Amino acid sequence: MSVGELSAFTLASVATDADDDELTFLWEVTNDNGTGFVINDPSSSVLNGTIGDVAGNVAIELALSVTDDDGATTTKAVSINVLNDADAPTGIQIVSASAESITAITLDWLEAVDNVSNASQLSYNVHLSDQNGFVPSATTLHSSIAEQFTTTVDDLVSDTQYYVIIEVVDNSGNSAFSKQVAVSTLAKQTVVNTAQKVSNVAPAGFSSSEVSYQLTNEEVAPATGDIVVSTDNDGMLRKVTEVVVDGDTVTLQTEAAAVNEVYEQLDISTNIKLIDVSNDNLVAGQNRLAQRGVRSKQVTSGGKKSRQRPE
Repeated sequence: MSVGELSAFTLASVATDADDDELTFLWEVTNDNGTGFVINDPSSSVLNGTIGDVAGNVAIELALSVTDDDGATTTKAVSINVLNDADAPTGIQIVSASAESITAITLDWLEAVDNVSNASQLSYNVHLSDQNGFVPSATTLHSSIAEQFTTTVDDLVSDTQYYVIIEVVDNSGNSAFSKQVAVSTLAKQTVVNTAQKVSNVAPAGFSSSEVSYQLTNEEVAPATGDIVVSTDNDGMLRKVTEVVVDGDTVTLQTEAAAVNEVYEQLDISTNIKLIDVSNDNLVAGQNRLAQRGVRSKQVTSGGKKSRQRPE
């Protein structure tokens, strides 16, 4: 079994007795190789422990003794390989930065990978500044996130350009930084045209001007002159010219609709980067981009507690 330094781990044991006697367990450290490793509960059948900081790869030698009601004991040696981690995670890239409102932005990035820490042990620090070329520090840290690759940053100033860097940190404290990305908050608050009825639909079929879908629950079919929208596939913004309802099936004849028919006031700001994507994080990154509606394309890419500076 191998574990990274500065990490907690569990190791379950299985033992049986021919007489079905109740068994007692005893874990002992026979050689900690200078790690100071301590077993949390030596009498548990499941070994729980936390590995400290190590200077190099070492092995912790343990012994597990299992005893039945007759006093018969079996002992087995167990070795835990502790991996020293001096390498920073790789693959951290911001792929989308978009204005959510006049006071908020949304960020998406690719999942980083590490040579020792698993995905759940990586944390992502969002650094934000209104100064171009800023250096990430405690004063620029906005939030820390784990096991997700998108976030919304709010309480910002309207019509302001911000600069963002994502820092990824592994379980040993090694860190790496994304390149800086610029994004601006919206200058104007979105105002919807309340006189125009808009329905969000999930079309089962869409060809040329015809849209068909199924009504759900107490949903009411749109009327002529309404606008239907959808985020499926490449999205849809259409004005209804004819409606046919057959049971729960709705078939619409439509024509192109304009954004200014839906909004009285609308401001849009986004920044999507085309980047090199390594094979290690390509699949995970593409899946998460697809969930956020961002398309990606692969292109060909050409000591202790390391900390890479942002570019």
